[in-house]
Amino acid sequence: MKRHATTLLFFLASCCIVAQTRTSLGEFKVAHFEKEFCARRDSILQTPMDSLDMWCDTLCSKLTFDFVSFDNPTSLPGVLIADQINHYALQFLLPEDMDYATFQDIVTLYETNSLQYTEETHCSASELSGSDKIFSVVLGHDGYSCGAAHGYYESSMFHFNPKDGRQLTWDDFFEADQQIALTVVAEEAWKQLLKEEPWASDYGEFFLSTDFLFDTEGLHLFYDPYEIAPYAMGAPEILLQPKDFRPLLRKDCLVRELYK
Repeated sequence: MKRHATTLLFFLASCCIVAQTRTSLGEFKVAHFEKEFCARRDSILQTPMDSLDMWCDTLCSKLTFDFVSFDNPTSLPGVLIADQINHYALQFLLPEDMDYATFQDIVTLYETNSLQYTEETHCSASELSGSDKIFSVVLGHDGYSCGAAHGYYESSMFHFNPKDGRQLTWDDFFEADQQIALTVVAEEAWKQLLKEEPWASDYGEFFLSTDFLFDTEGLHLFYDPYEIAPYAMGAPEILLQPKDFRPLLRKDCLVRELYK
């Protein structure tokens, strides 16, 4: 999960759909928080940025944040999943020197920062389409700081077992040795895509993304700009066909029946 200087386009927008209802969890709900913190114009004289007034139209910091929940209050898995998602979303907002903070702590930080510089920060949550046996969500974090050449964004996918609320990782779908084999398969698919962009072929080392999604098409791997390709290639997506990864799946994984 990294910040990347780019326009504020959320690269996973095409994957988001209207939330599906899972009877055990209830409907996925998003409560939107938004607040703007503005300082007096004369406070600019107290900042270390001498030319701030030339860069910024206002002296305001803006924060938007999505709190998630499920509308079935008796569902313990739903409570556990929502708590984990909200925790991960809050981590996006923490300064690098802070390991923990409450949401009110974050609000206080933005109130303080409004006296020093302007910034917009947005943290959003959306349910993703995929296997009906898994609850998948994407968290997006984007924003812009006064004086920066570009905005930034980062995003991450998280998957949960709706029966017990447990977070799912690669280990729940592939054994360790099979993950190595899957990386080889994915890299070969990536090399095929690079045949159309040969200038980007030597950018960097390939790795298996932690942002993935199983659906009826196959296995999607998502990467942020700069992770495996130059910025000019945008946010790469690799789609692996079921025939390429099904033999590698764990026999007890939740998506195996999807690819009979």
